[in-house]
Amino acid sequence: MFEDLAHYPYMREHALVRTRAEVAGFAVIDLYDVFKGQDEHGLRLSDRDSHPNALAYNQAAAVLVRFLAAHAALKHGPGSPAA
Repeated sequence: MFEDLAHYPYMREHALVRTRAEVAGFAVIDLYDVFKGQDEHGLRLSDRDSHPNALAYNQAAAVLVRFLAAHAALKHGPGSPAA
């Protein structure tokens, strides 16, 4: 959900989750990096609903596609037919 991105209060939590996930072997994409610096109002469904709109989902999808393309090994992990 998009609140005040210029003064986003959850960066410490992002760092904690990222660190723990990476230590556990997970690939991590923090979408805050995609949205920071943008006007959150242009990324929200409406003034009353701070959930992502189509623009925000398109930006997130583009990042995920690039990440998966760059990390092809993730597509065919251990035990998969292509591994």
